[in-house]
Amino acid sequence: MSLRMRKIMIFLLPLIFITSVTGHGAMVKPSNWFDEGGQVGMKGGRQCDAEVDFGENGPFEYLDFETGKLVKTKFYIRKGSSCMWHNNQTFTPHPPTLDPSLRTYQDYVIPNTNKTVDYTARYPWRSPGSAKIVSPCGVGGGNPAGCPIGAKTTDCLGGGYSYGPKAEVLKLNNSVTSNWSIGGVAEVAWGLLANHGGGYSYRLCKVEDLDSLDTVSEECFQQMPLEFVGETQWIQYGDDIANRTEIKANRTTTGTFPAGSHWTKLPVPACLDPHKYGGGFFSPDTSCSYGTQFPEPAPGLHGYGSRYLAPGKTDFTWSIVDLVRVPEDIQPGYYVLSFRWDCEQTPQVWNTCANLQLVLKNP
Repeated sequence: MSLRMRKIMIFLLPLIFITSVTGHGAMVKPSNWFDEGGQVGMKGGRQCDAEVDFGENGPFEYLDFETGKLVKTKFYIRKGSSCMWHNNQTFTPHPPTLDPSLRTYQDYVIPNTNKTVDYTARYPWRSPGSAKIVSPCGVGGGNPAGCPIGAKTTDCLGGGYSYGPKAEVLKLNNSVTSNWSIGGVAEVAWGLLANHGGGYSYRLCKVEDLDSLDTVSEECFQQMPLEFVGETQWIQYGDDIANRTEIKANRTTTGTFPAGSHWTKLPVPACLDPHKYGGGFFSPDTSCSYGTQFPEPAPGLHGYGSRYLAPGKTDFTWSIVDLVRVPEDIQPGYYVLSFRWDCEQTPQVWNTCANLQLVLKNP
C-alpha cells in the first residue's frame, strides 16, 4: 500500500466508528411514530428520547459467510430510540449533482501535502434523494442484513445494530395523528445528535387507514415530495416558540431526485479538520478551534452535537424548524409523513415517519 493510501486509511478508520455511534437524528414535529402521546416533542436535548420496545425480532435466516451455510437464529433487541432508524452504507448511483455551494463537508486534505480527496462524492447528500434505501421510515439500527453483511452478531462497531425491523412493520401504540389542512402551510421540525451534514426533505404517502402502515414505500413518498415555504427557517431551543432564532435557509431543487424535489441544507456547520476530529466528535470541547465547515448561520450555532467523551449525550438542545406547503390537489384522508435526511459525512440516510389526517381547509 502506498504512503498516500495509508494516510487516507488513517482518516477513514475513525469515520467507520462515527457512522455507527449512538442515535443521530429524528423528526420531532409533527410527533413521530415512536413519541407515544406526543410526550417528547421538541423538548430541549430530548430529540432522541422517544423509543419503541419491539422485543424479539423472531426467527431470522442469514448466510454464514465463513461456512457458506444458512443459519436460523433469534435476535433480541429491547428498544429502538427514535434517532436510530436509518439506512446504513447507501451510496448514490452516479457522480455528484449537488451545487458545490451547498456542500457541508469539505474534501479531505492529505496531511503534509496540498492534495485533497473527495471522499463524499457518492455519499447521499451529493445527489439528494438518489441513494437507495430499504425503508422510507427507517430500519432499526440501520443494518437489516448485518454489519458486515451476513455477520452473526447484532452489535455494530461503536453502536447501532443489525437485523432490526423496518419501522413500518411495527405494531405501535398511542402514536399521535396530527391534522393538516389541504392547501395550507404546516410547520415541521427535527433534531439531531450527530452532525453528519447534508440536507433533508419531507414527503407524503396516502394510506387507506393507520392500521396498514406496512404498505408505505419509498416509491410512494417519491410521488409527493413537499415544497418548503420561504427563504427563512428557525432554530428553536426547547418547546418554547418564543425561544427561536430566525436564520436564512439554503434550499435547492437542482440535481435532486425525484427531479425538482425540494431539499434544504442542514444549516448548522460541523467543525473543520475532519481528518483529526471527525467534524468535532473527537474534540474535547465544542469550540471548533480549527473553524467550521461553512459559516455559522448565527453566533454559537456550530459543532458536531456529541463527542467521544460522552457518546449519546447531546450538545444540541434545539430543533430545526421549517414551513412546508400542503398540496391543494390531493384528497382528504390519512397520510404518512416521511422525513429523509441524506448525510454528507457518512453513507447514511436517516428517516422518521408520522401519522397525519389531511382535512379540507376551512372556507
